[in-house]
Amino acid sequence: MNWLVKTASAATNLPILDRINKAIVDPLILLLAAASLGMFLYGVYEMVMGAANEEERKKGQQHVLYGVIGLFIIFSVKGILSLIYITVTR
Repeated sequence: MNWLVKTASAATNLPILDRINKAIVDPLILLLAAASLGMFLYGVYEMVMGAANEEERKKGQQHVLYGVIGLFIIFSVKGILSLIYITVTR
């Protein structure tokens, strides 16, 4: 039980940027990355299921492209935010 008290008190002593990062930014980025990955996988599914139909295959390719672009943007923003955080806290 003692470790729980130490962990709880250590979490409340974190600087405000750390708490914002852990409570808001990280879960939001994880949610957006999951949505983008879902879009990518849905596009792959559309491409496979619509292999005989040119329109369905193109729609699937667009979803795959949007998923990859979304993942790239999300992880780029995470990297930029990490650089800003490191610069501000040091």
